[in-house]
Amino acid sequence: MNCPTLLIVDDDATLLQTLGRALSGNYRVLLADGASEAFAILGSESVDLVLSDYHMPEVSGLEFLKQVAIRHPDVMRLLFSAEPDVGMAIKAVNQGDVFRILTQPVDLAELQVTLHVATERLQVERENRVLRAILQGHPLLVAEFEAQMARSWACPPASHLRPEARSRAANH
Repeated sequence: MNCPTLLIVDDDATLLQTLGRALSGNYRVLLADGASEAFAILGSESVDLVLSDYHMPEVSGLEFLKQVAIRHPDVMRLLFSAEPDVGMAIKAVNQGDVFRILTQPVDLAELQVTLHVATERLQVERENRVLRAILQGHPLLVAEFEAQMARSWACPPASHLRPEARSRAANH
């Protein structure tokens, strides 16, 4: 991935500008002050990552990211909030397929590391999709791939267990 495109969505113009300047060295940064503007950008630009505030006036960041997941499933989604709680975090992961949740005020070093990890994961996911597409046309490669995967996930025998535990494990 040459220079990933990051869309930051927040209704705080000062924060948008601050994050935009801080991250522009490693990302092509696009800024939106709400979900409507963000969807317009997503419709016209190729975006790799979306970082959205949770509290926005027209729609919550979670609702926005749920729609992004449906409309643009290849985009890595991140959420930040001044008041994250467990319930919000569970919904974000389960409903919005959010990669990470960050707290505000955003720690720039943490954000940069998180974006780096998200970008690497996105790259691996994209490469896997390409490899799977290539394999679909080659049945022998698919068989070899499946054999390799079966070997890599094979569990070793329970030889480290005491004899009575080993016999219980073998009976299950």
